[in-house]
Amino acid sequence: MRNRDVMASPRTVLDYARMKLAGLPHEAFMVIFLNAKNEVIEQGIIQEGTVDHAVVYPRRIIETALRHHAAD
Repeated sequence: MRNRDVMASPRTVLDYARMKLAGLPHEAFMVIFLNAKNEVIEQGIIQEGTVDHAVVYPRRIIETALRHHAAD
């Protein structure tokens, strides 16, 4: 069994995202996929942008969530 980070509160999510995105020189849209126990299944940057914006396509997020069997 592997250890998974648990997202128990909005603050936990914010701290996790800051840790993963720290130091990037541009905008990035990261998605964190969770299971029904709020454990991280997968996380990753879905789209990278420029200095001040990133274009995000909802279809890409949904397809990736389905592929990882994330909880709804």
